Amino acid sequence: MNKTTTEYLTKINTKKTKVVKISRVEGEEKNTKITIDGEEIEQVADFCYLGSLISSDAKFHKEIKKRMAMGKEAFSKRKELLKGRLNRDIKMVKALIWSLTLYGAETWTMRKENVKWIEAFKMWIWRRMERISWTEHRTNEEVMKKVEGKSYNGYN
Repeated sequence: MNKTTTEYLTKINTKKTKVVKISRVEGEEKNTKITIDGEEIEQVADFCYLGSLISSDAKFHKEIKKRMAMGKEAFSKRKELLKGRLNRDIKMVKALIWSLTLYGAETWTMRKENVKWIEAFKMWIWRRMERISWTEHRTNEEVMKKVEGKSYNGYN
């Protein structure tokens, strides 16, 4: 038993514990060996912790794509978001779609491409709520002017 776990009267479950070495150099994560009470802890490239995917490359591409897919699925299941009054389900979009999609976002390392993905997802939601088809060739600026004129914008 190690000193810290003894001090706090805890025990580490070595079967559930994993090691992820975060590195910018691909393939470098194979070099770490940690043992607890003589048992070597398994090293993995990524794992899910509290619903968020942690990966060894310090990029959150998989997590962001997973979250956007979950948001799209939740949006698609809520048919009432596509019909009725304008201010109809803004609270639902904020409470359900944005919170589900952006869960854990404060831990993400944001890159330019990730910001673009999230912005594209935001526009996907607004275009569907406003019933604007991609075949109409409306710019994002035009869509946002229409949206902002109707009292909801961005993630607020």
